[in-house]
Amino acid sequence: GVLNLAGTTTITTLTATAVGNTVNYNGAAQTIKATIYDILQLSTSGAKLAGGALTVDGDFTMAGTATFNMGTSLTHDFLGSWIINTSAATPITFTTALTINFNTPSPTPAATSISGTTTATLGFNTVNMNNTSGFSSTENFNVTGTLTVGSGVTFTPSVAAVQINPAAPAGAITGSGTVI
Repeated sequence: GVLNLAGTTTITTLTATAVGNTVNYNGAAQTIKATIYDILQLSTSGAKLAGGALTVDGDFTMAGTATFNMGTSLTHDFLGSWIINTSAATPITFTTALTINFNTPSPTPAATSISGTTTATLGFNTVNMNNTSGFSSTENFNVTGTLTVGSGVTFTPSVAAVQINPAAPAGAITGSGTVI
């Protein structure tokens, strides 16, 4: 089922890990509860702020004009694909050091991706691609810190630009995986 959260929520315990459970933050400015989600959606409009570290076992989707502030010095784990269909000019932001892990889905490993209809360049700090089933992107993105392609990982960017720290070239691509 789908749980639509349209305003400020005072939920103290949210268990949304069962396969098929979708939580959709569809209000204006909202704080995303730090928990484990199966499917997480940010839609309609307004800034959605990560209230702490997030884990998303399934897909992560953005739509409408929603934006995602990934927070301050957090580590987020994503095991599914990102579908970025927001028309926001800057859909992804973060305050300071932030780590995104794109991990292998469990219990059934599958290739994952960043795709969608956004025309914006997605911005990240530190990205670890750990999905040994493969990872691809059809969206432009930049990494201001380090992009690590893990051992046994094949990264297939089919975009015009994957930039490492375009403002002050000091970032790095590391790891023992393969970039095609």
